[in-house]
Amino acid sequence: MQVVALDADGAAEGDLYMDDGRSFAFQRGAQLHRRFRFAGGKLTSAPAERARGAALTLPLSGEPFKTDVVVERIVVLGLSGGSAAWKVRHRVGSR
Repeated sequence: MQVVALDADGAAEGDLYMDDGRSFAFQRGAQLHRRFRFAGGKLTSAPAERARGAALTLPLSGEPFKTDVVVERIVVLGLSGGSAAWKVRHRVGSR
């Protein structure tokens, strides 16, 4: 579950980080790091920016980090108009 707590302006920003939780493979890029923003009644997600000077690497397999974990529910706190005030849209290929 992803919880989004809006500020007085109806905006929020935060990160979601995920790795396998048991190895050091994240040091080779085996991790997921997304930046979420809510503004103007719209929630967006994009890859988080890397720290300055940090190299972007892939796991030893050369494939991006994959996981079966999904965000099952998004709870938006402080949204005037309740759940009817926003819609869910996703791009083709996303879950």
